[in-house]
Amino acid sequence: MKPKLAKKSRILEYINSSEIELFPRQISTRLNINHSTTKNYLRRLLEEGKIIQPYKGTYASKITYGMMIAPIRCHNLILQVNAPWLGFSDDLTEWTGDVKVRVQFGLQFGTFLLGFKPRD
Repeated sequence: MKPKLAKKSRILEYINSSEIELFPRQISTRLNINHSTTKNYLRRLLEEGKIIQPYKGTYASKITYGMMIAPIRCHNLILQVNAPWLGFSDDLTEWTGDVKVRVQFGLQFGTFLLGFKPRD
């Protein structure tokens, strides 16, 4: 691989692994690449549609930006909400990849329960 392509690939990989927007200076410092070179590659990656520019001077991953969080990294998460207006009961379970998503509507207790659990 040519050195120029290696730098561009490293920049793209670093941005895609970040959960937040990054400034060119952060990227160049972290990857030990000249600041001007970094800005050139960022412009090219932006033109190629491989990254996005949420606002002037920052760059982010096209894959995860706007999700507010990185893809789910927690297990056995349960959210329970009091819902006295709920007029029926149901229990829905669905697998999304390796994650089991279970939603329970509880008429008896007036609650709404949402749980995530990894596949055993």
